[in-house]
Amino acid sequence: MSNVASNAADLVETYGDQADLNVEQIEAQIQNLVDEYLLPVGEATRSVENTICDNAGIERSETPTNDTEAETNYDAFDPTPVEEITEEGTWHDLAVEVVQLWSPNSDSMAQVGLLGDETDKIKFTIWEGTEGIPELEEGQTYHIQNVVADEYEGRYSVKFTKNSQVTVAEDEEIDIQSSETAHEGAIVAINTGSGLIKRCPDDDCTRVVQNGRCAEHGPVEGEFDLRIKAVIDNGETAQDVVFDQEATEAATSMDLEKAKEMAMDALDTTVVADEIRAEVLGKYVEIRGPVFGQYLLVNDATFCTGADDDVVAALEDLVSDDADISADATPAETAA
Repeated sequence: MSNVASNAADLVETYGDQADLNVEQIEAQIQNLVDEYLLPVGEATRSVENTICDNAGIERSETPTNDTEAETNYDAFDPTPVEEITEEGTWHDLAVEVVQLWSPNSDSMAQVGLLGDETDKIKFTIWEGTEGIPELEEGQTYHIQNVVADEYEGRYSVKFTKNSQVTVAEDEEIDIQSSETAHEGAIVAINTGSGLIKRCPDDDCTRVVQNGRCAEHGPVEGEFDLRIKAVIDNGETAQDVVFDQEATEAATSMDLEKAKEMAMDALDTTVVADEIRAEVLGKYVEIRGPVFGQYLLVNDATFCTGADDDVVAALEDLVSDDADISADATPAETAA
């Protein structure tokens, strides 16, 4: 029985002798608050309970469900396997380990990183000002209640809210497969969206701002960030990769302040991507990091000088061919 169905049955059992209640209707009311108003199950249940008491003239303080144990029962821990988080706006409990902590790319982020269980891994975000959430530790296992799913470009993540609860699971171990994938090859393309970009400054959003607009929040000022979106090819397989600001600064002579100065001097942000392209295109690199959808997010990158000469020569030819194609492409083809 789901938490919604169980809580509905508890309400009918508690108040059925004082009010005319139908368990299916009560369950539907709770589910509606969860689906339409994005309330956690426990909060939705308490809202329906308050409505029952108000309509029946029952003093809630006199009911047995006002004690702490009963309140907690409405929030019974019911973990969702990470691989089953496939719908934006849904609420979940998680039994997970903190696989990695990343450097926040916004002052509005308190913590950001990767959670995992036996089924999959998922990005999490805790925003500054989210009260009652302890600082998570890498490698620690937690029982987490009431996080809400978010989706961006087909990839799901979870974010903590004021309704979230975190408990350390001291004696619980989770068997997580290696969180990182290794790949090596030549950087054969620097894709659109590389260089100096702006991200939405909204506390619950890190989407890239296009033409002064966030797809979620409309016109925004945006906060500067630095990244590389590239393709690495070893002659057999090609991998889309993303270097975040920290990885970009480590892989190039560029940092965020230098990038902003270059763009300001040229009155054009594309000069930053051009400089990055000139520095890294065609270089052979070994990278490691987690994979999200089609992208490998670079945690470590080592540029190599001892790669097989024949492989490097073939890949350099591929880079040259791609550059020639790009030069001949129309603006519409390039944008695509």
